[in-house]
Amino acid sequence: MRLDAQVKMAERKKTPYWLYATAGVLAIGLGVGAYFLWQNMQEKDRIAQEKKAREAELEKEKVARAAAEKEAAELKAKQEELDKKAKELEEKLGKAETEAERQALLAEQAKLEEEQAALKKKRKGKGGGGGGGGSSTKKKPVTKKRKDALQLGGGNGNPLDL
Repeated sequence: MRLDAQVKMAERKKTPYWLYATAGVLAIGLGVGAYFLWQNMQEKDRIAQEKKAREAELEKEKVARAAAEKEAAELKAKQEELDKKAKELEEKLGKAETEAERQALLAEQAKLEEEQAALKKKRKGKGGGGGGGGSSTKKKPVTKKRKDALQLGGGNGNPLDL
């Protein structure tokens, strides 16, 4: 029996338990590390996708802005052309000798004014055409003072005098 007890004690001494505990802790540590690494990769992927989406949106805005600026430049050029034609008509109207010629010039001038009005309306509808249309002035809200203003105290100007 003594020999059996000694053999069992020797077997216990052969297998150290700290080795199993260390292996378990390392396995748990590797699992936690792998989880955080995977989570970090997912976060980076999400951030990259958001960045691509923002860049695509910014690109769309740049294209839209370029188109709007091009249209504003075209409208401005057309407005300048119409202004030039209006000045020429004014000069021709001043030099007109017959009434028929004067009436034809007045009709042409009315048509030109309609085109200018339509162009101004179009520029206002597009946000002022780059700020050159003068539509950046905003109306101030109308505020009215109370007719019967509330006064504290006896009306001597001291608000603490009740």
